[in-house]
Amino acid sequence: MLNKYIIVLILYAICIYGYGQVPCYDTSKVGAILEYSKLNKRFLFERFELLSTADANFIRSHEPIWILVRGVKNEPIDDITFLNKVGMEREARILEKEDIELLKRKAMQLTISLPLGIALGSAGGWWIYNAKSKGSKETLEYACGTLMVLSGIGIIYSGLIGYINAKKTDPTRHKITYIQALEIIDRYNKLLQIRCTKK
Repeated sequence: MLNKYIIVLILYAICIYGYGQVPCYDTSKVGAILEYSKLNKRFLFERFELLSTADANFIRSHEPIWILVRGVKNEPIDDITFLNKVGMEREARILEKEDIELLKRKAMQLTISLPLGIALGSAGGWWIYNAKSKGSKETLEYACGTLMVLSGIGIIYSGLIGYINAKKTDPTRHKITYIQALEIIDRYNKLLQIRCTKK
């Protein structure tokens, strides 16, 4: 009788321990969410072998809006994080360096566009004010002043947007190609599946 209770307790402990445990593959996998909005199709790509032949051929030949993801919750990641995850650290460093250089260029453009835009806008404002002060009825004077103000605003806006876009991470913006991503994901997950099966 005591042995039966011991066995039941052991089984219960195993169930408690095992409950909620996430398999090795699921915690470490990478993937891509493929969104074909016009065709009303959506795929979570992990390996070609998990797809039907028709679906595999379809996603190879039609590039969608795609987002790289990782882990059980399919957390979105950028290209650099993705490359580091799959062991391509050298390529990740190259892309990271390109991002830093781009941010520097955009910061430099912003430092030029801000004073230039303010100066141009101020000059246009002065032109309009001066025309009003003189009681001018020349449409050209007002048009030139307005154009200068709008040009100044446009220069400032362009500089700000360029800098913000360079600084923020957008998971739908990629530096690796779509096909490259699919092949890397497929190869990495296949090897991961083998490693996890042997554990």
